Amino acid sequence: MALSRALRPSRTSLLIVLAVPFLAAAAVLLSASVPGLPLLLIAGAAAGTAGLLLIDRPTLSLHGWFVLLVMPPALQLEPLHTLATNGACLAALASWLLADGLRRDPMAWNGTLLLLALCILWAFISLLWAPDLVEGRRALIAWILSFLLLFLLLQRTRSLEDIDALMLTLGLAGWLLILAGLFTVTLTDYDFTTRLQVLGINENMYGILLIIGLPGAMWPVMRACGGKRAVLMGLSVVYLLLTLAFVALSGSRGSAISLLIVLFLFLFSRSVRPWGIAGLSVLIALLLVAPFVLGVVLHRVAEEGGSELGGRAPLWAASLDFIHDHPWTGGGVGNGPFALHAYMAAATGTFNHRLDLPSHQPFLEIAVDTGLFGLVLYILMLASAVWSFASSRRRWLGLGAPPGYHPVVIGVTVGFVVSWFKAGGMKHHPTLILLLALMLIPAHLAAATGGGPKAQRPSRAGGPMSSVR
Repeated sequence: MALSRALRPSRTSLLIVLAVPFLAAAAVLLSASVPGLPLLLIAGAAAGTAGLLLIDRPTLSLHGWFVLLVMPPALQLEPLHTLATNGACLAALASWLLADGLRRDPMAWNGTLLLLALCILWAFISLLWAPDLVEGRRALIAWILSFLLLFLLLQRTRSLEDIDALMLTLGLAGWLLILAGLFTVTLTDYDFTTRLQVLGINENMYGILLIIGLPGAMWPVMRACGGKRAVLMGLSVVYLLLTLAFVALSGSRGSAISLLIVLFLFLFSRSVRPWGIAGLSVLIALLLVAPFVLGVVLHRVAEEGGSELGGRAPLWAASLDFIHDHPWTGGGVGNGPFALHAYMAAATGTFNHRLDLPSHQPFLEIAVDTGLFGLVLYILMLASAVWSFASSRRRWLGLGAPPGYHPVVIGVTVGFVVSWFKAGGMKHHPTLILLLALMLIPAHLAAATGGGPKAQRPSRAGGPMSSVR
């Protein structure tokens, strides 16, 4: 019996065996009819095979999809990147259906997902008056993928071990960006008087991605003890030091302010205070020992030409004028930036070369696209996630989970929002979806375990906890 079981082919093997003949036949036919196609077919076959292999690894496929969504532009080799991203998305969805959906396991459903679904429904309705259906369809697909990412992150995070895996992915992604920054600074002809750009990432976005990686560097420390905890703590402080340096070199005022706010908020919680003290101490040391590292961002802060809003005031004024004229409908999903161009041209000629310039403010972008009704749904969606997070702390501690989770997520989220508030194209960015998932996970875990045992008192070190009797 054991031998027959061992010789029985796996589900993945059967899928690959069945798929290979069809893929081969399709490759032969298409190669014969379309010249120059073999390379694309090879890439497609590789992506399809990888997708089939990932079906049996739902967590890996989901986290891989997220990494591909935020991959630096310099590493996005087309069409390989698009094929890999789509394949990872399909693999993540298929693996969830096979692992949970067909077994009819209870789904993690909440008000945030419902409101996000309503946002997408209203965006779909707005296609009725959208002049460009191609742009509308593209924007609608982006919204649907955002919903799918949030949904799957909640379905695949059902325990503290699942959070460990998610934080490991965040930590590895953050460290890869750190290493890329070190490579750019030390092994290229980078000039310390110019803004640091790493792997083609926008200078403002690079700092935000490093801040998003902070939970991944800090969470393992909270879960460890003894000598391992000391080593991981040292690594997390190194990550924080390099994040400070690279944010300063990037010259992004928004990222610099965001990081300072994160460190300041860390000081208010005993469980994460060491990181706040370490970060601010490093900042003071940089000012005293290596002020040239802060020279780029200090120079940009002193600039007067861009004002505090970085030249966004005309964009916001034009957006408000457009919303005043189209309060309920907007321009239709994906069509807002094009409809906004005429209003921008009437106010200033600075942006006449851009026909698709967004409002550079997520709430305004939503209202310009789908009107005030869409904006209300969007705000309610964000508020529901905040409420779930704020009301879940007691139940989270009852699970025996590290008390530092909430302070870390609060600090990183507030820091992110400071930069996100005046960013363009960030209304459903994967980083925002990730933060929404981090806010919803505690309530989801508490509900899945029936609320856990009695609330526990966090230890002074922020690690293991003692029960409250």
